[in-house]
Amino acid sequence: MNLQLMREFEEFEGLGAQVVDDATITMENEDDDPSFRPAQASLLTSNDIYYELDKRSLKTTGFPDTDREILQRVFDEEFKADLEDMRARRKEKQRKAAQQLGLQRRRMLMEKTLQEEQDELAKNHQIGLMIEHIKDNATTTSLRIEVNSVSARSLAKAMWVNDTITCLDLSSIDLNDHAGCYLARILKHNRTLKKIELDNNKLGSKACQAFGESLMTNTSLQYLSLDSNQIATYQDMNGLKALADGIRINTTLTSLNLWRCGIN
Repeated sequence: MNLQLMREFEEFEGLGAQVVDDATITMENEDDDPSFRPAQASLLTSNDIYYELDKRSLKTTGFPDTDREILQRVFDEEFKADLEDMRARRKEKQRKAAQQLGLQRRRMLMEKTLQEEQDELAKNHQIGLMIEHIKDNATTTSLRIEVNSVSARSLAKAMWVNDTITCLDLSSIDLNDHAGCYLARILKHNRTLKKIELDNNKLGSKACQAFGESLMTNTSLQYLSLDSNQIATYQDMNGLKALADGIRINTTLTSLNLWRCGIN
């Protein structure tokens, strides 16, 4: 597996390094082995009790019943510690299995996503050629390109290494929320882009949130237009809150267009 591709995929998809949240791991077969019980001091002979006490550096009291009670408490404590250790080892085994499954699913998702992007570019050679020019910094400083929601992801990756384009117009091309997230994350690496127009697409709360996160570290963007995208609803204001947080930290953005974005 290409680790560079995986890291790039994770960043564009907004996936954290932690594949599995430990809190989500549920214990399978939570019933402990019924045969696993504490040893019973009552079943031991006096010599055995003396031996078990001595093995634990405990002295006999000289009273068999008292020694038996002391040893039973020790047995119970040891059983409790062994039981917790057994449960911890079982959970760790399940965590590793869940992590392995999570990595496998993430790899499969990456392969599916990359294949979609390659297939889409193969269907539109002109867009594919333009994206190659963007990677090679062989374009003008202002660019209008009519990608779709799949090829927009390839465009976003190309913009990570581009240091020529300062104005990018992607308005009115029916881009979805997922594509918007990729485009927002251009700003995490690109330090040349000054203006992005994404008016009249189908971006939503997730893309808005991605822009907010990217603006926290970006130091070049001056103009952002999300006009006529439903980035906020009464039920979901998370994206708008994240955007506000990003703007609060960002020091370069001077113009933000949120006209007709569901904000009342």
